[in-house]
Amino acid sequence: MKKTKQVILEQQALNRHIVNLDYKLDYSKIDNIDIDGIDYKDYPDFCDAYIESADYDGVPMTSQQLDSINDDSDFRYEAVMNHIQ
Repeated sequence: MKKTKQVILEQQALNRHIVNLDYKLDYSKIDNIDIDGIDYKDYPDFCDAYIESADYDGVPMTSQQLDSINDDSDFRYEAVMNHIQ
């Protein structure tokens, strides 16, 4: 019985994760962005720079949310440029 409940809970967690993959972030709610990996020798590309942390609507972003915005190269680059100015 205990094993069945564990499998059900794991399936529910997996379902929540799959739903989160389809979730679209409202970029206007992202602030308090902290950038890491800036190498000024790599100017103007900054290809190693990434968003280390940020807040979404006042709440620290999860690692999945950070992965999502780091995958958006235009947003990441704009955040890097804002950080160094």
